[in-house]
This record gives sequence, structure tokens and C-alpha cells, in this order.
Amino acid sequence: MLATGGTIGDALFLFCSGFTLFMKPMMSIREFPDWYKRRINRIYPTVLAIAVIKCTFFGGHSTINDIILHGGGWFVSCIMIYYVFIFLIGLYLRKHINLIIVLVSLASERPFPFNMYGLEGGYLKWLLYFNFMLLGAKVGSMAQQADGSSAARHLICALLGIVGFYAFYMAGVKVEMVESLEVLNFIPLLFGVYYLYRWANGQSARRLYTNKTGHFVAPTA
Repeated sequence: MLATGGTIGDALFLFCSGFTLFMKPMMSIREFPDWYKRRINRIYPTVLAIAVIKCTFFGGHSTINDIILHGGGWFVSCIMIYYVFIFLIGLYLRKHINLIIVLVSLASERPFPFNMYGLEGGYLKWLLYFNFMLLGAKVGSMAQQADGSSAARHLICALLGIVGFYAFYMAGVKVEMVESLEVLNFIPLLFGVYYLYRWANGQSARRLYTNKTGHFVAPTA
């Protein structure tokens, strides 16, 4: 019940993806084919390897078209589409990411029960997840300096955001009125992911990364 189909893991991955992609500017639309090819080279070798293992050892039956389009599940298809939009935003709308996040959020609103968990929600939840990649892009496009403000406050805010996400989720299971507002549940998760980044970018977290214990728990690249 608490896993929600990997929602938090997907949100963190998309934030990190947007963050790293926007640390450098997109130079020209002519570069897009080569840029997109590098994204394919990062994603699909793993997808193909898992498909081979499933077909060989676990009785899976997939055509090459199924593997390319759906082999990694909805998440892989989703992020390959995100890459197209994120490149165009980085090239033409880099200074308007906040507005794009607002517009994507408004486009995701629905008056009926709808959420971003597991296999539910269909294609509409792809809009909700795009917000996390956009948030990462916004942060990644800014100057990256160690955050000297309160690490404890950032960690508390991150935990509050994640707790708020789960509280909203579990309340929606029991309360009909809350269920009808579940589409807004991405907001506390955005809050939690952002402050988790603020904590991880702080001096105390960096000291953790550089000592021997930190290397064992969270090895640096």
C-alpha cells in the first residue's frame, strides 16, 4: 500500500533527469538528433537486457515492437516523450519553466477521482509526472553552490512533504471528498522532492558524502 507503484522513486528519477539535463544549455535544434540518440543509448540497453532475461528465464513473450514501445513499462515510453519536450523547453523557454509547471498542473486537474499511483490514471498522469522533471530542470539551470542554510529545516520540510503525500493518499482511500481531490496529491510530493534536494545540496550532507561512512551508505560518482 505504501509503495504506490513506485511513485516517489519515479518522481526522484525524473527530478534528477531534468536537473542534469539543464545543467548545460541546449545549443541548437540541429543538435537534437544526436542529443536524443544519447538518451536512447542510456535507456534502451537496460530495457533490451531485461527483455532478454524475461523471455529466456521467465517465459516472457514479446515482439521487438512491444519491447521498444512497452518493454520498460509506461515509465520508459513516458520519459522518451518527455525528452522531446524538455529539449524544446531548454532551447526556447528556459526562462519560463515556472509558468510551464503552472500550465501543466492546470491541464492535469480533473473533477473526478484521479491519481498518479501504479497503473492507474492512464496517459493523464504523464502530465503530473512531467512536473517533477520540470522542477529538476528549473533547479538544474540555476547556479549550483552548496546550500549553507539550515539542513535540519530542509530535511524536516522534505519529510513533511512526503508524509503529506502519503496522508493525502490514505485519506483518499477512506474519504470520498478527499478522493475527488487526489489529483492535487503531486503538490506535497513536489514540495518533498525539492527540499530533499535542498538538504542533499547542503554542507552537512556533503560532509556525509565525503567521509568513509558516507561512501558506504551513499557513494559519490
